[in-house]
Amino acid sequence: MNTFTEWTGLYSLGVALIIIGVGRRRESFKPLLYLGIIGVSISAYELLFYQMLQASGGALGDGLIAMSALGASIMYAYRILSPWLVSYLRLTPQELKGIAHIHWAWSSCLLMAAIPLPIGVNRLVGLATGVFLIRYAIFQGRNSRTSPSILGGITIAEMWVYLGLLEVAGMRVYWRETAVGRFWAGPLVPWNGAIACVVAYFLYILPWESWGWSKRPWQQAAYIIPLIILWETRLQTYPITLLLAAGFYIFLAKVGENIGNCYQS
Repeated sequence: MNTFTEWTGLYSLGVALIIIGVGRRRESFKPLLYLGIIGVSISAYELLFYQMLQASGGALGDGLIAMSALGASIMYAYRILSPWLVSYLRLTPQELKGIAHIHWAWSSCLLMAAIPLPIGVNRLVGLATGVFLIRYAIFQGRNSRTSPSILGGITIAEMWVYLGLLEVAGMRVYWRETAVGRFWAGPLVPWNGAIACVVAYFLYILPWESWGWSKRPWQQAAYIIPLIILWETRLQTYPITLLLAAGFYIFLAKVGENIGNCYQS
């Protein structure tokens, strides 16, 4: 039984590669090609499951983080090897990108699902995986001028940025155990609101459009982030922090008023 479990992933990989070899030959065989691609991912997870079963210790959250890290690795492999895979698999770049997107969504869901669960040893692995997933999402939000609109006039590129920013919020759970995270949650708590205003200020004023992003997601984040931090630290916030936050929102109101006057003129 142990021998079968040890080799299951490799057997699955061999079968998946054979199916891919058949599926890539003709356009009509493309469903087989996708089946083989799914099989490659499944075989990778089978190998991971075997290693997890052999390991001692750890918690349920650690397992989900490990699965998320594997999915993120597969996602980046598809992106890095994209020129070769497009030629070999006879897929379009958009089709291959869609496969990478699916792995991003799967890995992100696993990483978020691990947040409320006990985590023993993989907290830093979760943080590193989150950084890669956030970077992937935010960089999908570039070239926003050519991105089609979806719900409420939000473009697909903007949606990617929103997803990346939401993942940043979730990652706070993982970075609390780092030295910076402990300092942020300790002596800096009364100043968290003021620090958030400084971060939000730069999110608001940076030339996102010149760098290829739409400025709307970043500016909306600039409005929201200080409010969330002030609410979280409301029992420990210094009065000077509240004054600085008030000044920041007065600044936003003045900038918005000036922009409105420019449009009217």
